Amino acid sequence: MNVSFQSTTNHKMAHALMNPTIYSEEFFAVMNTDIAPRLRTPPKEREYLVKDWLPLGIGGLLSGVGAIGKTTLAMQLGAAIATGTAFLEKDCQKGSVLLYLSEDDECEVIHRLHRIKESLDVEHHSDLISNLKVLSSPMTSLPFFDYQSTTGGAGITTHFMNLLKTAHQLTDLKLIVIDSYTSVNNLDEVNHSNANYVAETLNALARDTGATVLMIHHPSKTPRDDQYGARGSGALVNTLRWSASLSTAKKRQSTSEDGQPNLRLTVQKFNYGPTTATTLRRLDNGVLSIGDESPEDERENEYQQILFKVSQFIREQTTAGIEVTARNMRDYAGLKGKFGVSEAALKRFCDEALRRGDLMRDESNKFGLPTTSPFSADKKVKESQSLNYEAI
Repeated sequence: MNVSFQSTTNHKMAHALMNPTIYSEEFFAVMNTDIAPRLRTPPKEREYLVKDWLPLGIGGLLSGVGAIGKTTLAMQLGAAIATGTAFLEKDCQKGSVLLYLSEDDECEVIHRLHRIKESLDVEHHSDLISNLKVLSSPMTSLPFFDYQSTTGGAGITTHFMNLLKTAHQLTDLKLIVIDSYTSVNNLDEVNHSNANYVAETLNALARDTGATVLMIHHPSKTPRDDQYGARGSGALVNTLRWSASLSTAKKRQSTSEDGQPNLRLTVQKFNYGPTTATTLRRLDNGVLSIGDESPEDERENEYQQILFKVSQFIREQTTAGIEVTARNMRDYAGLKGKFGVSEAALKRFCDEALRRGDLMRDESNKFGLPTTSPFSADKKVKESQSLNYEAI
């Protein structure tokens, strides 16, 4: 790959991409296996770009059907980070943002920027202008991922390297948005190896820059309920740390009191916390805002909160060699217990989790996690469709 990248050759990702053989020798050196430096100081708390919702420094995916508002939502997120204001009523870190909006023309991008600016207090306008950087409407296709002419395998292009170069020129970069996967990818998106390569590259871009990297994508043609999965190989979602979808709300929550259509923002995958569902409404100016939470969303969010706590508990116990049964789970029930719910509520949760396949139980009534769970323990267990609690 003939790429001029002199200004950033000291950066690890550029070095790895341009000199893979040398980087491999350096990476696998025995000196890098030492854990002593990692144990000298206490671990840092995980940093969040959007508090308890979107971590900092990870690769993620936002999917949804065309024209539903993905780009608008991503631009609102970028504006919140650039100004240090709240995003959907959640606190954000402040810093620089780089948006690559390849699908919308410059006229539409300008209109959206003006609408977002008007939604902010005047005191934040200067930060918006200083920190929010936007690239839009290229005159020709500029794919980031394509087949290498020498090997025929998946690879990155000079266009990706140019994006990386620009990212390193921005001060305190916190967020990179790439819109969309289809426009920057010349690889077969159904191919597992190709999708994994794209996802690993996004993760590496996040590690290299320290920013959260969010790719916008279109949904699968066979959605499950209202939680649209991303189109193409499942490796894309499986390899990234965070995935969300934007969809229309179900019929009974489809409109708000003012008659505007409601949307549903669902975090479907979150390796470091519970998944959530948020009802959004579109304001007259097109900006998305928090809507009234439906009873369905409230129940689902409660379920996901308990699932996160129970999954963490099972993983901890299994790692320690302790078998997880209904009885020792019950010991942590109660409003002041580890799970924060009553015994009856814990039983109802376990029944539902087994039905959904989020928990597994073997023939000796020991609990475990499915191997597809991001919190999965190593030990495999057989699935059970019901739970026979004694006193719960």
